[in-house]
Amino acid sequence: SLSHNFLSELPATYNDLFKLRKLNLSNNWIVNIPACVFQMRTLDFLHLGGNKIENITESIKCLESLTILIIDNNKISVLPRSICLLTSLELLNLDYNKIQTLPNDLFLLRRLRRIAWNPVDKGLHIRNNPLVRPLSEVVEGGIDMLFSYLKDIKKIN
Repeated sequence: SLSHNFLSELPATYNDLFKLRKLNLSNNWIVNIPACVFQMRTLDFLHLGGNKIENITESIKCLESLTILIIDNNKISVLPRSICLLTSLELLNLDYNKIQTLPNDLFLLRRLRRIAWNPVDKGLHIRNNPLVRPLSEVVEGGIDMLFSYLKDIKKIN
């Protein structure tokens, strides 16, 4: 855990932590996810909440072992399509960001079993984002309604 340390980046030597399973970088000053994090392919827990992250790069797909990704309380406006390749995710916390649309392939994250409201619950956390598509009413209808909506949109496009 490196939380609450005013970090804005990590040293390049962290590339060698390729067997690390849990990493907490929450409540720092990180604007971009450090590149060395994407080398930590055995991570199953990554906490980046409470930073200043604006973008998630396509490199997120390298972290295929992730079961928990917490990236709430940031400045993210767009989710990369590659986040949908993290099919082991059981908890994806995107609360309190600037996300307006969800990727159409989000329904591939089948281990997200519900829209979660309690911070400790597994599932998809998406509250307090200015969603335009899908509308918040779809999200409030639950994970099945959301995934059905996204599948339908994908068929149309």
